[in-house]
Amino acid sequence: MFFTMHFTWEDLKFTFQEIRRILKSNAFNFFSVRNHNDKSYGKGRKMNDDVYDLNGFKIRFFGKQQVKDLVKKMLVEEFYLVPVKTSRSTW
Repeated sequence: MFFTMHFTWEDLKFTFQEIRRILKSNAFNFFSVRNHNDKSYGKGRKMNDDVYDLNGFKIRFFGKQQVKDLVKKMLVEEFYLVPVKTSRSTW
């Protein structure tokens, strides 16, 4: 969920460029992001682009094309997990 933090789009592109640079050709890069299907997408205060402030947490939500643009030549496997809601959750 590192990539859902409030980074600029340029920071994200640079980070993925560096990941591609240092990974071996047969290596794996597992990561997760929150997407536009997330139940919290569009809630809270819109900061910019797809970043929303939800109770003080600035969260970026990704569309499928945005992920493809970041990973470029990496193979993308997509799967969804249903978030677990705990009693401490405020949203």
